[in-house]
Amino acid sequence: MTIIHNAVVDTILARRSVRAFQRDRQLTEAELETLLACGFAAPSGMNVQSWHLCVVQDRALLEEIGDGFVRMVKDRPNLPPVMVERLKDPDYQVFFHAPTDILVCCETSRGPTNSAHLAENIVLAAHSLGLATCFIGGVLDYLRSPEGAPLLARLGIPAGYEPMYFLSVGVPAESPDARPRDAGKFNRIL
Repeated sequence: MTIIHNAVVDTILARRSVRAFQRDRQLTEAELETLLACGFAAPSGMNVQSWHLCVVQDRALLEEIGDGFVRMVKDRPNLPPVMVERLKDPDYQVFFHAPTDILVCCETSRGPTNSAHLAENIVLAAHSLGLATCFIGGVLDYLRSPEGAPLLARLGIPAGYEPMYFLSVGVPAESPDARPRDAGKFNRIL
């Protein structure tokens, strides 16, 4: 496969999901504002911008959400092996101790596509700034449960929107290798 390299292509190809963040470094206001600006510059069908973000930097709230998630899933049968291993670690936290977690929401009546574009813009912008990200989705099962519902309410999601996933964002404390990709998952019609 021949690849044309430039700054954008190289950022896309170098981006990795990171699950270890420097705990003592919060995003600067300029970093956060840059990520938000890049997210809001995403394509949006008919320019409806059917997204909403909840930027959470309250460590206590994030830990409360994470602890509730662990309580909910720790005794579930048939957990994926990777989750079983994570739960054995007494330092495990669902957001991997990222200093900022962005809850990406979509307008319920319009679906997730526009919000997915926004999230990917944030992820790529973060990587280009030397930051790292990880999509966090499973925790929403907890937030949608009766026990987690009060915490979900504290996130201030406007009426008519639903949460999709969090983006954990921070300075990376690891540099994982790329995982294999199946470049054959396409067909071409000529």
